[in-house]
Amino acid sequence: MTVNTTNRKTHLDTLKAVACILVVLGHAFSYYDEHVQVLPLLWKTVSILVYAVHVPLFFTIAGYLCHRQPLAAYAKKKVFRVLIPFLTFTVLKLLYSRFFDSGFAHQTGFFSSLFSALLTGELYWFIYAILLMYAAAPLFWEKEGRSDKRLLWIELIVFLLLFAFCCWFTLTGHTIPHILQLQNALLNFPFFLSGMMIRQNEEACLHLEKKARPFLYVFAAVCIALSAVLYRNTLQPLIYPVGTVLAYALMYLLWSGAKALPGDRSLLPPVSHYSLQIMLLDSFFKVLLFFLWMHLLPSHLLMIPVLTAMDVFFGCMVCTLCRKIPLIHTLLGL
Repeated sequence: MTVNTTNRKTHLDTLKAVACILVVLGHAFSYYDEHVQVLPLLWKTVSILVYAVHVPLFFTIAGYLCHRQPLAAYAKKKVFRVLIPFLTFTVLKLLYSRFFDSGFAHQTGFFSSLFSALLTGELYWFIYAILLMYAAAPLFWEKEGRSDKRLLWIELIVFLLLFAFCCWFTLTGHTIPHILQLQNALLNFPFFLSGMMIRQNEEACLHLEKKARPFLYVFAAVCIALSAVLYRNTLQPLIYPVGTVLAYALMYLLWSGAKALPGDRSLLPPVSHYSLQIMLLDSFFKVLLFFLWMHLLPSHLLMIPVLTAMDVFFGCMVCTLCRKIPLIHTLLGL
């Protein structure tokens, strides 16, 4: 069986756009819950499901897209597309906190805040996490031109060992120092690694999925139902193992939904292409949009999806305009 690369690209664009939108939506739920009023149970459940899948989906896609290439070109790409935007938006956030609103500040002084942000990645933790994953990824690249079954076994063993370790230290309440976001990188690396494994064994995965599809749908539904019960009972130590299973169940349903969508998805490719920048811009637009909402519009919870759509739209517009300015283009990683 051959893989249709055109359909794969379309599905991937859709999933990447969905992951980006879900990140913005999750942040909107959290902002409302923390700064406006406590979310009702139904919306809280939706928020939990969104948080369970948005980051895992993003990291899984990142792993899927990470393939063998010249190391020098690979490193340069990550510096210009990930590291430089991270530095740019970190400075922008700190300047905003310094001169407009201290909401983003974690330290009292600008330089101490800058040092803390660069050392721990507390302003944009997922950038540090993904950079550490990208640094480890070449260890799991296939040899050029051929498949290596031994690599799959190595990846599976690393995946299981890392998952077991993460379960252990979350169940026992241990933590890892937040320097360079090592803990978040370890917690999410299984998703990144699973994305790499899916790409390297895509035909076999699709063949297995086709044969087991009814079982997978039932399994996903059961996982979501059981996870909702566990989360409702606030079994905090089980959040990582339960959340991981729930994330894969939700990702499978989202992937199936992406396949079922009609071919014309003209609104999604820009969101997919600018997904990192949209997530970095989200903090600024979210604060502004919530301020306008609270002062000008009825405070109905259905406005949260509307604000999410506006946030994503403004992010796309800013990126589209900034692409035409060379220096800004580079600073934003466009």
